[in-house]
Amino acid sequence: MDIYQQKRIKLIESAGEKEWVERKIKELNETNRKRDTRKFYKDVRNLTKLPNVTTLVCKDKDGNILSKKNILERWQKYFKELLNSETERINSIKTHEGSINNSELEEPTCEEINEIIKNLKPNKAAGPDEILPEFIKMEVSN
Repeated sequence: MDIYQQKRIKLIESAGEKEWVERKIKELNETNRKRDTRKFYKDVRNLTKLPNVTTLVCKDKDGNILSKKNILERWQKYFKELLNSETERINSIKTHEGSINNSELEEPTCEEINEIIKNLKPNKAAGPDEILPEFIKMEVSN
């Protein structure tokens, strides 16, 4: 056993984890003996990778860090405010003051329509009519 393996085993506290590490080391040695370098380095990387430790920090409205006890309460307040303010936001949305008069719009010319069809991008999803842009382009170009 090399020094790294000995230090790693010393850090492990429970007997079950020691057995697991010893079994993994044997598997690594066997993989290395078989000259399966890809699997060997992958397994070494997985064993030596440090655990991903994240700390949960939650702040109140004033920016103060909350204790673990108050985090759940803060989330409850946050969602109540979020969901209750939805109706206020809907009511505060300004509607368009003037409506568009369809009689003021000119109908598009055939040239404009052909130009738009010519500029359709390929490999896009069909619209509600379920016609692919490629089919429309083929029809216009024929």
